[in-house]
Amino acid sequence: GAKNARGDDISRMKRQVAAFLNFRPLGQKADPLLNPETRIHRGFNHDLTGKLICPIHLDWSDPFTRESIRNKSIRTNDSFFIRAFYWNEEGDIRDVERGFLKGVLLVQTWREIFMHNGAIDDTGDFASDKDGNASVPAPQRKKAKRSTRKCIADILNMTQVTARSIAYCAVMLRFALSPVEIWGKDESFNYEGLYNTILDYFECPEPGSVGADHANDLLKWWNVYVSYVFLFAFHSLFL
Repeated sequence: GAKNARGDDISRMKRQVAAFLNFRPLGQKADPLLNPETRIHRGFNHDLTGKLICPIHLDWSDPFTRESIRNKSIRTNDSFFIRAFYWNEEGDIRDVERGFLKGVLLVQTWREIFMHNGAIDDTGDFASDKDGNASVPAPQRKKAKRSTRKCIADILNMTQVTARSIAYCAVMLRFALSPVEIWGKDESFNYEGLYNTILDYFECPEPGSVGADHANDLLKWWNVYVSYVFLFAFHSLFL
């Protein structure tokens, strides 16, 4: 059912977000590296995940701001315009729509949830170091296994990216970046509000309005981008 599917997506994205961030280029990747088996050390207590879930109206580079967010002097429960949702992971508070919902991590999340068919076997196993702490091993490229299983988009007969699928993936990404281990136990963020806000962003503008045109253009962008982005990375798996 839907509950089991959501549980599968939560588990998968816990691992995949760690992989996305751990294997970025030097200087951009997670430091310390993220454990794909747990979300405990994510959220605002980690510099990279904290930056990604930080609202664009707050300056994450400012030490006082970071500390205020971490000690909850500054609340971010209902701040939905977070850096992870933006192109280049930056946003302009003077024009919050510019680059919104074009974040690479968000597109990666959509592709992982709706286009994943289990063709690549990547266990992401952990080994323990001498101090007993989990350490991330060097990535091992495995030969891709052909799979006849359909991806979720095929099962659902999805021929285009939809507003609801983007909203769902935004929720999955935000939760994967959080330190909370159990879905439904996070009272520090309004996930239902996030989902509804993104849905309203696409569906509420009056037909023919500037807002409606922008929403339609954004959906067109998504349908092109998910088809072509990361093609080089995909083909490199078979080299």
